[in-house]
Amino acid sequence: QWLQQIWGWFGEGVSGREIRRRLIDGGAPERLGGKHVWAIAKIYQFLKNDYYYTGHLRQRWNGEEYELPIPPLVDPETARFVNERFARWKKYPVGNLRAESLAAGRVFCKACQVQMRVIAHLSKGRRYSYYKCLNHTSVGVNPPECAKSVRLPRLDAEIWRKVYEVLTQPGKFERLLEERIKAIQAEAQDAEVECEKLQGRLGELAIEEQWIITQARKKRISEAQMEMQLRALALERAEAEKDLREKSLLRGDRAGRLLEAIQLYRQQAAGGLQGLNDVPINEEHAARQLAERRRWVDAIVARVEVDENKQPTVYADFGRLPISEESAGRR
Repeated sequence: QWLQQIWGWFGEGVSGREIRRRLIDGGAPERLGGKHVWAIAKIYQFLKNDYYYTGHLRQRWNGEEYELPIPPLVDPETARFVNERFARWKKYPVGNLRAESLAAGRVFCKACQVQMRVIAHLSKGRRYSYYKCLNHTSVGVNPPECAKSVRLPRLDAEIWRKVYEVLTQPGKFERLLEERIKAIQAEAQDAEVECEKLQGRLGELAIEEQWIITQARKKRISEAQMEMQLRALALERAEAEKDLREKSLLRGDRAGRLLEAIQLYRQQAAGGLQGLNDVPINEEHAARQLAERRRWVDAIVARVEVDENKQPTVYADFGRLPISEESAGRR
C-alpha cells in the first residue's frame, strides 16, 4: 500500500522531499533499513522499478536471464503519469549535465557517503551548475558536516588540478599504474577460479533442493523436515550468490582501462600533455579540452569525496592511494 502511495504521489507531482516527509509522518516501515530513514535515493529507486506495473521481474542467474511473472502492484495509468514526469525531467533545458561535468558519478559527500548529483538552476537568465549531496534536501537527514552543494566549475577545477599533479610525475605515475594492473590481473585470475567454484556449488544446491522436495513427495521425510532443510539451503544459496556477485566484479576490464591510460599517457607525454591546461580560445576548444580531461578522469579516478569545506579528496584506481597532497603518502 505504501509503495502504491509513493507512485501515486509522484505521479501527481509531489516532490521527493515531500513524499519522504509523508512516509515518515505516516509511520511507513522500511523493509531494509539504511543509514538514513527513507532516503530520497531509495524512494526514486522504487519509482524506477518497472516490474511493479509490468508484472515481469527479470533476474540473472548463472549467466542467463530469466523473466518471472509477479502480481502487478501499480496500475497502468499511475505508471504512465510517473514515466511521463521522468520524461519531462530528461527534456529539461539544462539537460545533459553529465556531459558538461568532469567527474559525474564519481563524486560523493564525505560525511553522508552518498553520491553528489549534478544539477543546475536558472537565475536571472544565467545557468548555475552544482554537485549536490542527495541527502541535502532531506530535512533531518544530512549531518552538519554534509558537503551540501558546491559549484561544478569550482570542484571540477580542483579535481583536475590534483589529477594533473600526478600526470606531471611521469616515473611515479607509470609505476603506480603498472603495479595496479599486475594486482588487478592477479585478482581477476583468482576470481575466475572462485566464480567457477561458486557457480558449481549453486548448481549443486539446485539439485539438492529438488532431491529434498522429491523425498517429501515420496513421504520419506516430513513436510517440516523438508522446510527446515530448504531453509538451510536457501541461506547457503544467498551467501554463495552474494560471493559470486562480488567476485564477478573483478572479472571486468579494469586492467584494460588502466592499460589504455598508460598508452594515452605515453602518446601525450611526448608533447608535454599539451593543451590540457591551456586557456580555451573558444567554446569548441573548451569542449575538446573537457573531453580530453574526462578521458583521464575516467581512466584513473575511482572516487572523489567532498568535505564540509567543499574540498575534494581524489582517490585513484591505484588501490586506495589518494591523489590529494595531504594524504598522498597513506593507503
